[in-house]
Amino acid sequence: MGFGKLNPAHPHTYPFIDRFRVLAAYLPGEESYDETGVQLSYRLPMPGDLSSTLSGDLLQGSTFHPQEANLSRPAWLGRWENFFMLGDESSMEMGLSATQGMNDVALDAKTSIFGADAKTKIWLTQLNVLVLQAEGLLLDKQFATMDSATGAVSRTTLRPFGGYAFADYTWKKKYDVGVKYERFQRPVSGKPWDQSVGLFGGFGLMEETTLFRFAWDRFIPGGAKSYNTYTVQVLFSMGPHKAHQF
Repeated sequence: MGFGKLNPAHPHTYPFIDRFRVLAAYLPGEESYDETGVQLSYRLPMPGDLSSTLSGDLLQGSTFHPQEANLSRPAWLGRWENFFMLGDESSMEMGLSATQGMNDVALDAKTSIFGADAKTKIWLTQLNVLVLQAEGLLLDKQFATMDSATGAVSRTTLRPFGGYAFADYTWKKKYDVGVKYERFQRPVSGKPWDQSVGLFGGFGLMEETTLFRFAWDRFIPGGAKSYNTYTVQVLFSMGPHKAHQF
């Protein structure tokens, strides 16, 4: 789904290897926020190089309540996206996203997620480019429990927030290095702060068809011991595909 900038993209288009933990913690779905539905979009008439688009999705909503697969409640998603040039070649995009669905159909409990994102591509030369991207998210999740004796329903709401940022520098269109950081409140009681910092890099042997990547990630969970993860990835793909969006 078109929430933010990373969720709509396939993982092989990331400059790093794994998606940020804050997205996995806040967005529904096991590997990504993925739903079935319909979308309407409208490009607003704007002057100059500014492109502003509003979109709205009506979704099946089952991703929000996978434990109640036999029950169906619709969900919705809205996004406002603005793209503009920074000079002759460099450009920037800023967006706002919001979505809502039922996480407990039987007890009428809702999950709402709000996000703001920004991405810029700064062309230093014809072959060298710097990408800066950041996204902040707010989760508003209701929890409902029913008293088995009286049938009364009690509700609590959890509102953690957090986000990520990364910088990726590519030169000669084949080599890249970058740094990433995230900090977010875990969506559990007490909302402990988790954070991570990492480095990544890669080499594209044949543009996007054969990629070699490495990554280092240090995860610092709230109230627990930190640990490091080192990953090497070889990615090989075949077949044509359309050009990736900005």
